[in-house]
Amino acid sequence: MRDADVFSVSDPMAVVFHKPFNKENWVEFDRTECIDNTLNPDFAKKIKMTYFFEEQQQLKFCIYDLDSNSPNLGDHDFLGECEVNLAKLVSATTLEQPLY
Repeated sequence: MRDADVFSVSDPMAVVFHKPFNKENWVEFDRTECIDNTLNPDFAKKIKMTYFFEEQQQLKFCIYDLDSNSPNLGDHDFLGECEVNLAKLVSATTLEQPLY
């Protein structure tokens, strides 16, 4: 993961968004904890979501470098994102690409 801090290493947090069925806008679903000073985070918090077999469940994973205690994502540095269908994650035996 790229480093967005000048005098230290990034403090990443992952945010999961989803698109509700028949909606166009992304909605925040959950967040992980912030891991201090690492470019290779191993998040302890697992994001749990119900899988509906016959429904398209679009997910977007966004990584932010936290710069304060603010809950507002605009107050932090955006590091990257990955969009995927939940069915692809459920059926995957290995990840094809990193999520950042």
